[in-house]
Amino acid sequence: MRTFLISIGVDAELCFMRTFGYMLAKWSILREVGVGLQTLTQARFQPLGFSYANEAHGLWVMKGYAPVSGMKLTRSNGKGNKFPVMEAEESVLRYALAHQQLEAVIQLEYSVGFHDGYILVNARVDNLRFHVARLGFNKNDEADYQEEKHFPSRIRVWVGPEVGSTYVAGLSLGRSTGNGEREVETQRIVKSNVGKSKVSKVKARARVSTKTKVKDWRWEQDAEGNAVVFDAVLCNNVMGHEIAAGLAASGGGGGGKFQKRCGGAGGVVFAGDEYGEGVGWRLSREMEGSVLRWRIGGRVWLSYWPNNVKSSYYETRCVEWCDEVDLPLIPGK
Repeated sequence: MRTFLISIGVDAELCFMRTFGYMLAKWSILREVGVGLQTLTQARFQPLGFSYANEAHGLWVMKGYAPVSGMKLTRSNGKGNKFPVMEAEESVLRYALAHQQLEAVIQLEYSVGFHDGYILVNARVDNLRFHVARLGFNKNDEADYQEEKHFPSRIRVWVGPEVGSTYVAGLSLGRSTGNGEREVETQRIVKSNVGKSKVSKVKARARVSTKTKVKDWRWEQDAEGNAVVFDAVLCNNVMGHEIAAGLAASGGGGGGKFQKRCGGAGGVVFAGDEYGEGVGWRLSREMEGSVLRWRIGGRVWLSYWPNNVKSSYYETRCVEWCDEVDLPLIPGK
């Protein structure tokens, strides 16, 4: 299927995968309702979706598609995961939410340098694009709850050599652990009063104000063995709570901003201007002339909070993809 999607082009691929995702969403709804032979057996949940990766022109590109209803449910305040046990209004809302699909593009830029005694492989984030699309609805139709969308709340991407590889001498990360800065302003006011009385009166007052600059997305770099991990977490910048954990939705405060902004947009893009720090691996010079297989993967969390409807329902789902790409260590390539 990977070869087929690459051959038909990006536009045809998107149409094909949305049609395929619509069929998977319908099947997932029937599975949750319990129609057919699955009611006789307790089947284990299997996430639905598809992904593939390839290397071209100095880029590692991974594309992933997953219908929201086929993603693993990690947090929810719903009473159950079956449509028949809900109230009618909530059932219609969740039916509309089930007709959505996550479309992800993970694009990393890499370069290879040959030095005396070692080979240096550098990589950095070029583009991370995550979009939540509606399935099965005509763009001109006024579908119920069309403004209700999931939004990305956490993104985890990793890339590195195969597990057990012995040709890697070391991994160098390009970003330190987050260390926020605060600006503290101190103001002291002293007042004195000397009159006819023998005792003078002096009053002192001090005021301290703190300014903190924070962003909605918190970026971190980490390592798991010889693989680098890029981690982006959407947080409530008032309380510092992680959105994917559901803390802000359950009373952490500041949720209205994300309900309107993220719930309506349904997507997020990270480019090199937001996260341009690179990483590097030092490899043995003996690997020169070979084509290595490196692993690349991603895990994405989607959250939903009510946008334009009166409902207390919220949920977070996640999906994980993993694949392999080529790393040619050929001089002049």
